[in-house]
Amino acid sequence: HTRLAAARGLGDVYKRQLQTLAIPSSINKMGEGVFYDCRHLISLEWNTNYDEIPPKTFMNCKTLVIMNFSNIYKVGSHAFDGAGLKSLNLRKHITRIDKTAFRNCSRLLCVSWNCKLSIGSKMFAGCGKIKQIRINSEVRSIAADAFSDCPKAEVEFA
Repeated sequence: HTRLAAARGLGDVYKRQLQTLAIPSSINKMGEGVFYDCRHLISLEWNTNYDEIPPKTFMNCKTLVIMNFSNIYKVGSHAFDGAGLKSLNLRKHITRIDKTAFRNCSRLLCVSWNCKLSIGSKMFAGCGKIKQIRINSEVRSIAADAFSDCPKAEVEFA
C-alpha cells in the first residue's frame, strides 16, 4: 500500500516549488493536509482510484484552478478552503461533502451541485465572486450560512 504523508513530509522548499502534480494509481490513501499551502500548484491529475479528498488537502492552494471530481466520492472539511478554483461541478455519485469544504475560494464563479447531498454550514462562505449556483432539486436542506458572503450569487434549482 502506498500512502502520501502529510505536507510537511514533502518539505517546505518542495511545497513552495510544486506547480504540477500527477497522483499515481499506486496511491490508495492520503494524509490530512498533504498539499496544504502549495501556493504554486496549478494543475493536478488524479490518476488514482483513491476516491476521497481528506480534510485540508488543497487548503490555500491559491493557484489550483481546476479539479476534476469524476473519481471522487468524499470531500473532507476545508479540503479546498482558500483554493483558486474557478468552477465546480460536483457529480451525482458523490456520497459525502463535509462542511466548509469550499470556503474562501475567492475566485469561484459558478457551482453545479448535482449530487443529492445537503449543503452544509459555511460550505461556500467567503466565495464572494460566485455568480451562478445550480443545485439539484432533490437536495433536502441548505444551511442558512452555506453561501454567506456571496452577494452576487443567483441560485437555480434543476
